[in-house]
Amino acid sequence: MNKKIGLIVIACIVTAVIVWQGWSLWAGQSTVTADQVREQVQAQYSGDVVDIVEGDERFFISLQIETGDYELEVSKESGEIIRMTRVSEGTQDPKTEPSGEDSSEEPQPTEPITEQEALSIALAEVDGQVDDVDYESEDGEAFFLIEIERGEDREATVQVHAITGEILSITWDD
Repeated sequence: MNKKIGLIVIACIVTAVIVWQGWSLWAGQSTVTADQVREQVQAQYSGDVVDIVEGDERFFISLQIETGDYELEVSKESGEIIRMTRVSEGTQDPKTEPSGEDSSEEPQPTEPITEQEALSIALAEVDGQVDDVDYESEDGEAFFLIEIERGEDREATVQVHAITGEILSITWDD
């Protein structure tokens, strides 16, 4: 009789824990808040967070920094940046922007950067050990894809424009 009561109590406790865990997952409780993500992104990139949209599993962030406008995806669970994609290039301050016809723009480089230059650019943005470097071309645009290992099974793929040396995107893999 005591064994039956003990088993029933244990079964009730196990059921309660399972229901509680299921409810937590279903209710979508995140471990980081939008404000925490905003502070983290602003501290890491020294830019202005323009917008944060909360998705099911991620925060979608619009970020402005001097090199351009970026879209970031941040995990609600861990607060880690999953993806960073540049959506536009940086603009000059309107007060210093040249005006009129007699303004001359700097000529754009036409020769590709070297693989070593691409590695330096990527490693300046994401610290770690280089795992792989690929030179690719898509729709007439050439770029380097640099895979960087960061320990604890984290890897970033940095896409660097092969002509300008600008970082086009950073993708994080677990």
